Amino acid sequence: MTPPAFSIFAAIAELIVTTIVYYSILSHLKGKPFRFKLLGFAILFEAIVNVTYMVTRFIGPHSPVHLSSQMKLFATLHGTFSMLVFIWLIIIFFLASSSAKLEQNFFRDHRLGTYLFLFLWGISVASGEIMFALIYL
Repeated sequence: MTPPAFSIFAAIAELIVTTIVYYSILSHLKGKPFRFKLLGFAILFEAIVNVTYMVTRFIGPHSPVHLSSQMKLFATLHGTFSMLVFIWLIIIFFLASSSAKLEQNFFRDHRLGTYLFLFLWGISVASGEIMFALIYL
């Protein structure tokens, strides 16, 4: 099956957003200034492009009606999990931005939560890329 152009774009864009998320958080964790504009751009892009993609995949002309029940369940779990992790990203973005204005390092002060977030973000992205491969490759 040939993937729709928007699916290809979203899969590639997700990897770019993930690079920005990891770079912004890990560099600040290591003591560099918090790149809130860069991470803010990635969050805005994620909301506009990738969340829109997930929604249109279920209500648009490319909805997964042809998928097996297992794949539909996987897609539903992936979408729900990814939205929760994305909401967590928005929350930690605002917390880290506020902390940075006070010359504090939110990620360094909350290492366990930061590493847990990064791990879960990675699972979210990997599950989406795996789903793309299973459906289209």
